[in-house]
Amino acid sequence: MDKSINLTGQDNKTTIIDGGAGGDGVYVTAGWVNITGFTITNGDYGIHLDSTSNNIIMNNIVHSN
Repeated sequence: MDKSINLTGQDNKTTIIDGGAGGDGVYVTAGWVNITGFTITNGDYGIHLDSTSNNIIMNNIVHSN
């Protein structure tokens, strides 16, 4: 993500971001990104943050990355 965004899943057990067995599940380069309510799985990295400016990552399940 290279723009500020609120990304909200419906339920962190059933809303899945699949990294496709490589790469990043989520790659964040912008500030003011909020990610909540997902299972993030099957990537090299679950969440790759290239920006630490005012990002909120909460209530996610990150595994098998």
